Amino acid sequence: MHPATRPGGEPRPAVARLLTSPGEGGIAVIALRGAEAVLVRLLGGRGAPAEGEIARGWLVEDGRRLDEALAWRAGGRLEIGLHGGAAATAAVLRALRRAGIRTEFAVAPPGSIEADAAALLPRAATLPAAMFLAAAADGALTREIESRDPARLRALLARAAAGAALAFPRTIAIAGPPNAGKSTLLNALCGRDRALVHPQAGTTRDPVEAIADFEGYPVRLVDTAGLAGIDGEAEARAREAAEAADVVGWLVDPGAPAPPAGRAELRLSGKSDLGRVIPGALAVSGATGEGLDALRQSVLGALGLPCPADARPGPFRPEHIRAIVQIDRASPLA
Repeated sequence: MHPATRPGGEPRPAVARLLTSPGEGGIAVIALRGAEAVLVRLLGGRGAPAEGEIARGWLVEDGRRLDEALAWRAGGRLEIGLHGGAAATAAVLRALRRAGIRTEFAVAPPGSIEADAAALLPRAATLPAAMFLAAAADGALTREIESRDPARLRALLARAAAGAALAFPRTIAIAGPPNAGKSTLLNALCGRDRALVHPQAGTTRDPVEAIADFEGYPVRLVDTAGLAGIDGEAEARAREAAEAADVVGWLVDPGAPAPPAGRAELRLSGKSDLGRVIPGALAVSGATGEGLDALRQSVLGALGLPCPADARPGPFRPEHIRAIVQIDRASPLA
């Protein structure tokens, strides 16, 4: 691959730019410019991903594994995501420097979109969320806004709900009567045993939270205590958690209490593997996985989110939306 050139014909230097803060974190992201050949070599000869593709592999230097990485290309930019440990990230940056790549640390002005996205990036819980925030930290959202192009600005506004959901996980409360399968459902949705499951009703007393991947969107699942149980304080905390959630999944039965009025709710018929299906409710089973894909799709539909998630630029805070609307209204083509 030929290095990029400046307008005067002078080659641009190859640069690796660390977008996340140095140190420990959930993920570290490095943006590469003019370093594709080096990345291919570190990946053992595997080709770099095409636009919109994702490649996974070990970064290896002289037979020594540095870290397992994800590589992706979005908007023409090549980026790699590491596990985020300080030692592994430093080792990868040293390998890039030894290969002749100049390394930089992103220093965005305080209060800028780039600084905000970089601060959120280490906590990204899904790959699309990490890609979205990495692109914003590298200036993608700012460039779209500064284009002042009406079509591009309106495309950003159409992405507002998705952008906010990628940056800040929406909350889904799982509620219903005791022993309805709420904890089993949460564990199945997040892919691990996060909530205690026991045949005796009332095992869950305080809300239990876990992050899950819904078609690329990170969502915060909350397992609540059984309503209409014997513990009034636990039930009160469960109702508070349900009222604060963006969507409530109600595991219903004929004697279950009604959900709070005005909530975005999904009626769920749990333990469908036992042959128990309630008319008008989505049949789900945490034990067998039945209905879980439909549940994820229904949740995203209730939130008004397109799926699957993707990393195209979009506003993720209300002030971004206000700035875009103000520019769009001032446009001579508006």
